[in-house]
Amino acid sequence: MNTRRNAGRRVEEAAAGGNQAPPQAPAAGVQVPVNTAALTDGEAIIAHTTREGAPRENPHACTMASKLRDFTRMNPPIYYDSKTNEDPQEFVDEVHKILYAMGVNEEEKAELVAYQLNDVAQVWHMMWRDGGAPGEVPITWDVHKTTFLERFFYREQREAKV
Repeated sequence: MNTRRNAGRRVEEAAAGGNQAPPQAPAAGVQVPVNTAALTDGEAIIAHTTREGAPRENPHACTMASKLRDFTRMNPPIYYDSKTNEDPQEFVDEVHKILYAMGVNEEEKAELVAYQLNDVAQVWHMMWRDGGAPGEVPITWDVHKTTFLERFFYREQREAKV
């Protein structure tokens, strides 16, 4: 490409258009009739889609399923009661640390810990949970922990720990 020729063209174009003013928009705006019914319909659609006045739902809200997934990802210990070297107090302490870090409430703690019970402990938990009277107060972490330790923390172990 020849730059001398292009430079000459630019000078000629600048000289030819140098005296002209840039195009201007008309000063007076054009009046367009507004359909108020269309505005009202549009406002109703916007209000419906944004749900003004109603609290917005958090798409990242924690459900029990998401809490269970988070709990199992933290790799909590599993308690069987059929293994000889299991320490129920250590199990309770480890699970409580995880549940505390997750920030779940007392009832959810009791519900989540049940997923880590297997074999004898799982059978005991189901019988204990289902044996309660209908409409009874929900099981909290403290109730579950106390009952669990009374059942599985044998007297010999308690005396040996002290």
